[in-house]
Amino acid sequence: MFTANATDTITLKNNDGTSTYDSLSGRDGTSITLPSSETGTAGYSFAGWATSSGSSTVTYGPGANYVFGGNAGLFAVFTADVTFRNNDGSTTYSVVTGTAGQVITLPMTARAPSGFHFIGWATSSGSATVAYGPGASYTVAGSAVLFAVFEADPVNPSGGTSNTPVGVETLAATGFPFVGSGGLGALVLLAGLIALLRKRNRHRESAPT
Repeated sequence: MFTANATDTITLKNNDGTSTYDSLSGRDGTSITLPSSETGTAGYSFAGWATSSGSSTVTYGPGANYVFGGNAGLFAVFTADVTFRNNDGSTTYSVVTGTAGQVITLPMTARAPSGFHFIGWATSSGSATVAYGPGASYTVAGSAVLFAVFEADPVNPSGGTSNTPVGVETLAATGFPFVGSGGLGALVLLAGLIALLRKRNRHRESAPT
């Protein structure tokens, strides 16, 4: 006597299982194509399907083949990109992908122009305000862009420094060596000593032998 394979149902839900998108049925051993997209929260992209509620591990990608093997639930996984750029946003250093609420560690360094060093990340292009320090923890809350902030290195003879945070787009105006108030005093003293030595030399040359 022929016995038909059992009919199975998979339920497609949001990640925490509180909402149902759809239910699909088929015979044991038969296959279907899973949906290639689902509607999620703004700022996130659909990454695929997990096999347990709350999981961020994608078992079936968008539009993947699924073989029925009993009743089951699949849970949508949504991800967001955190992009790291230079201060004016014209260059991308790297991109980290995470899920909602995931805590990531921000990069410790960023490629700094000559004469400057990296001090952290700003949340808007052109900003010199550090919102997150190097290696800080960051909670993913949708797609975001963070912008590197740089500070001028100490350059004057007395060891003083302006320590003024600057963005990449301002380097044309501030990227040259400068002298602070302590350095200026040192230069004035040096100039005085040179003038004194020249005066003594002239006096010796004019003295009778």
